[in-house]
Amino acid sequence: MADQSIDQFESETHQIFIHNFKNFIKKEHLTQKQLAMKIGVLDSTISNCNHKLPSLDFLLKLKRCFPDISLDTFLFGEISPESSFEIYPETSFSIESLEKFFGIYYLYYVDTSKKISSKEQDSTDFMLKTGLLYVYHDPLIGNVEKATCLAVFGLKRRDEAEEIREKIAQFQSLSGVLDFVRFSYPYNLYTGTFSLSQTHIFISLKQDHDNKDNSLIVLHRPELKKPQYIGGLGTINSASSGRPSDPVVQLIGLSREKLYLTDEEVKKLLQFSPPNINFNDEAAEILTLVQKLYEKKSTLPDKHTSENDTVVLQKYLPDIIESRLGLLLTKNIESNVLCYGKVHNTMDNAWYHALNNSAEKRKKEDTEYEENIW
Repeated sequence: MADQSIDQFESETHQIFIHNFKNFIKKEHLTQKQLAMKIGVLDSTISNCNHKLPSLDFLLKLKRCFPDISLDTFLFGEISPESSFEIYPETSFSIESLEKFFGIYYLYYVDTSKKISSKEQDSTDFMLKTGLLYVYHDPLIGNVEKATCLAVFGLKRRDEAEEIREKIAQFQSLSGVLDFVRFSYPYNLYTGTFSLSQTHIFISLKQDHDNKDNSLIVLHRPELKKPQYIGGLGTINSASSGRPSDPVVQLIGLSREKLYLTDEEVKKLLQFSPPNINFNDEAAEILTLVQKLYEKKSTLPDKHTSENDTVVLQKYLPDIIESRLGLLLTKNIESNVLCYGKVHNTMDNAWYHALNNSAEKRKKEDTEYEENIW
C-alpha cells in the first residue's frame, strides 16, 4: 500500500509539473529546444520531462536560469500561461529602464602590460589599475534601447580617478565631458554604448584616439526592483596595453562609490576562481606507494639491508612523488581548463557585498567626522 501511495503521489506530482511546465514555456515564448539551450541541457532532457519527474539537477539549472521562479509552484502549485514571475518584465527597453544605470562608476582591473619589477614587491604580483565609466543618455541619438557611455582606462593612482570624477561631474552635457577627456587623456579615452539584455549588461567601447582597441564588458544584470545600480563584477575582452598588445580576458569591477578597500583586497576579488579539484584519490595512491616501498624494505632480512638502502629510498622517493604529482596536476588542469575565466554568481555576490561593506564604512567615517566637528 505504501509503495502504491508513493507511486500515486509521484504520478500526481508529475501531472502537475507537466501542466505548469508547458504553461511556463508558453508564457516565456520559448520552444523546448530554446529552453534547453538557455539552461544548458540536452533537448532529450526536456522531452523526458513528459514521461517522468525531472531530476534535481534539472530543477536547479532551471532555478539558476530563472532565479525568481518557485520550484514549489512548479511541482505543487498552479502556473497559467498568463501568469508572470516578473523575472525581467521588460521585453523592450526604454530610457526609464536605463535611468537607474546613468552616472559615473569607478573601474578596477589589473595591469596586463607587464609584471611589477620593483624589488620591493613580488615579481608575480600585478599592479591594480583604475578608470572611470560614464553612462549617459544622449538625446541626439534617439535610440531608447541603448545609452551612450565613455570610459577612461589606464589610471595608475586611485586618487587620480577621484579627481577626474569630480571634474566630470561638473559638466552638464556629454559633449563637455568628451572635450575635457579628449584634451586631458586622449590615449585613455574609449567611447561606446551601454545596453541591456534579459540577463546581462553589455558595454561596448572603442578607443577614441586611433581605434587600436575595442573592448566589451559583460556583467550580470541586477534585479530590476532595486532603485539604483551600485556596480558589479564582469569580464572585459580587449587588447592588453604595452607591447605586444595581445588579446586578453580579465575580470573588471564597477563601483558607483569610492571603494574603501586596499589594493590587495580589490585584486583578490578580481582573481578568477580556480576549479574545484579533489586530490583524495591521488593522494591515497601516493601514500600507498610510499607505504609499500617502506614495507618492502622493512621485510628484508637484516643482512640484506644497509644504510645504503635508506639512502637510495630517500634519493628516489621524491622523484617518484614529484612525477606522480606532475601527472595529477596536468590531468586536472586539462579537465578543468574551460572553468577558468568564468564569472559566476558567487563571485558577483562577493563583489556586491564588498561594495555594500565599503559604503557602510564610508557612512560610519562620515558620521564620526560630523560628530567630531560638533
